[in-house]
Amino acid sequence: MNKLQLSIIIPVYNVEKYLSRCVNSLLIQKSTFAYEIILIDDGSNDGSEITCDKYGSENGIVRVIHKLNGGVSSARNTGLSVAKGEFVWFVDSDDYAEKDSLRTIEETITSHNSDIYEFSFIRKNSKVSLGKDHIFLNNNKDIIRTFLKRPKFHLWNKIIRRKIIGDTTFVNEIKIGEDFLFLATVFNKANSYFYIDSAVYDYFDNRSDSAMTTLTETVKNQNIELIFNYIKKHKNLFNENNYSALPAVFISKHLFFSPKNTMSVILMSFIKDLQVKSILKANCTLKQKIYLTIFKILNTFK
Repeated sequence: MNKLQLSIIIPVYNVEKYLSRCVNSLLIQKSTFAYEIILIDDGSNDGSEITCDKYGSENGIVRVIHKLNGGVSSARNTGLSVAKGEFVWFVDSDDYAEKDSLRTIEETITSHNSDIYEFSFIRKNSKVSLGKDHIFLNNNKDIIRTFLKRPKFHLWNKIIRRKIIGDTTFVNEIKIGEDFLFLATVFNKANSYFYIDSAVYDYFDNRSDSAMTTLTETVKNQNIELIFNYIKKHKNLFNENNYSALPAVFISKHLFFSPKNTMSVILMSFIKDLQVKSILKANCTLKQKIYLTIFKILNTFK
């Protein structure tokens, strides 16, 4: 038997309408890659749990774990705890894979040795890319800068070496932004990164009952606050220059300090503890350093 190369972790919670489309899109793949599909049933009660067992009994590469409902972070952590592949791919159960996804992933991993691989994806029938054919980075400074330049931090268009993830887990208490926190921690440890403009994933964002569409702005801000409180509490997890750069991704010309703006108050609370010299050395773009410095100055004189 070939060495298991890829673990595909899929949290499942009341997605009976979409689950078969997702799993079937992976089972029909043609590739020599040895892979496993791990379905984590997070306490479903709409029939998804039955569908999971059906796939598990009919397909040797599908593993099913049933657990009490604990949220997507808890489900992903359960998947990580049993994943046996050299690489990990987190897939959402209402999305699906492109026809030749595994072949593309296999060819990319075989031809480029890297800790993290990122791919373009399909959204509303259009490809979303970084605007370049490919990007290869082999030092952490450039990797973090590239990571923090992006407005979105998608988990599902990345293939991550299991060894780089290590003991990093998702924080169960954080419901929005958990992907950013997880990726920030993992990217902090990465020494190589490869992006290729080949779509391997179809992102479906038309669900009116999805977590992102049902949470209020207040709850989203509360989660951002939880994220930065966690980062401050676990500062030892990050390279100092990476740690100082993290709040920059949420600051732009559209967001300046105001006591009435919850987001700016949250960021100000984090930035006030940064030293100016740390901001100057932060692994982010010059524009982001300027925004960080402005927030620091405003905090000093407010």
